[in-house]
This record gives sequence, C-alpha cells and structure tokens, in this order.
Amino acid sequence: MRAAPVPAHRREPAWSNHVEVPAPVADRRLSGEHWWDPDRIAHARDAPRFCPACGGGLDGPGSIAVEYWEGERRVYHVRCDACRWSGDVAKVDRMIGHEAPHG
Repeated sequence: MRAAPVPAHRREPAWSNHVEVPAPVADRRLSGEHWWDPDRIAHARDAPRFCPACGGGLDGPGSIAVEYWEGERRVYHVRCDACRWSGDVAKVDRMIGHEAPHG
C-alpha cells in the first residue's frame, strides 16, 4: 500500500511557527541611511575584481567573490571561471617577502 503524498505547502496557519507577512510597506524605510551601510560600502570597495591567478574579471558568470570573516579579518573566497582557480584573498597591512637571486 502506498502512502499519501505529503503536501508541498502548509495548509494550517495555526502552527506555532507560522508568521504572517506584514501587508503594508508604508512603515518601512526603503531609502536613506541604514546601519549596515558602512559594511556594505567596504565590501563593494574591497571585493576582488580580478582573478589573482590569471587576471581575468570576476564579474562574469561562474566567477564569484564571497566575503567571510575570521575574527576581525575580512577574507574573500574567490572562484574564477576563466582558469578554474579558487582560493582565499585577504588584504594585508604589511608583507615581508624575498627577492629571487639574480644570476
């Protein structure tokens, strides 16, 4: 005997986790300053625009730069569709490197 199919949506609005969506949007602020604006602006400013491996643009389909945080450190996970590279990109304040010997 087959079980009855489960409905794809809830039919009973009296469930304990049911929340009515507010109807009017009149009380909501849709423009102007918001508390998240400084972070949004920093994200748009700091997000990588080009692949660190091939230099291709990250604005095409299949490429992405997603921001996440490690404590106070802002990191972008990047995937380039052009060269299939993926990795993390982070802004550094100071870097000490070495120079290859000249020969």
